[in-house]
Amino acid sequence: MSVATPETTAEDLHYCTIHPEAEATLRCNKCDRWMCIKCAVQTPVGYRCRECVRGLEDRFFNAGNTDYVLAGVIAGFLGMIGGAIGAFGGLFIAIIAGVPAGGLISQAIRYATEKRRGRYTPHIAAAATFIGAALPGLFFRGGFIGALLFGALAAGAVWAAFKMWKN
Repeated sequence: MSVATPETTAEDLHYCTIHPEAEATLRCNKCDRWMCIKCAVQTPVGYRCRECVRGLEDRFFNAGNTDYVLAGVIAGFLGMIGGAIGAFGGLFIAIIAGVPAGGLISQAIRYATEKRRGRYTPHIAAAATFIGAALPGLFFRGGFIGALLFGALAAGAVWAAFKMWKN
């Protein structure tokens, strides 16, 4: 780490590759680029720039665009079925069935995509689950709160399941 002292010359100062106005005090231990504190990511082997960390993460994400579409369709359809159950069954059924249904939805998505990982799969699956669950509540009066509650619990469970499998 370089520290500017009165004896430091302009040649000794380095600036961040991403933020040219910020003085760089660190170097990436993979690509040797200068980086500021904002760009540094601490890893078990030292500090790395965000581009190198992103490149390493990309090795683990192998889902294609069809996997994202498949995840959205499955989550939306199963969320719609669960939202109808929550709309007709009331709040108690929505509370009891929401989290287990989210687990089943995430398992169905993993089975259909053959366990391929996508960077945005948790986002798409959780959003489609919530939207799918909210739709039946719009059409059946009196069941909107049950459908929304079911959707929120199921979407949270889907999100948590995919984030848990990431590690």
